Amino acid sequence: MISNTASQFGGDDTGSTPVFSNASFIIAIGSNGYVKSTQLKCSVTVSADVPDHSDYDSTVKTNINMDMTVSMTYNNPGQKVTITPPSDLANYQEASDLVIEL
Repeated sequence: MISNTASQFGGDDTGSTPVFSNASFIIAIGSNGYVKSTQLKCSVTVSADVPDHSDYDSTVKTNINMDMTVSMTYNNPGQKVTITPPSDLANYQEASDLVIEL
């Protein structure tokens, strides 16, 4: 999962691949045997070329450091789920159509 996320964030946008560190993943199992909750914690560092404010024709490399925590709680695991799409679903745009190339 982390390597897939890294490939999504790296590349031409930043000129580098993110470095993940201090990663931990916790899964809590309920007495019913189903996953009750999960938590992912990690640190991410990305080097990026940003505009040099003293010379707008140049860029400088800077590190962007992030600490992330993603927590999820599963309600009623193992129970039947019914999802009813909105009646105007055909009018929704695909997320990929919303991407703007800069």
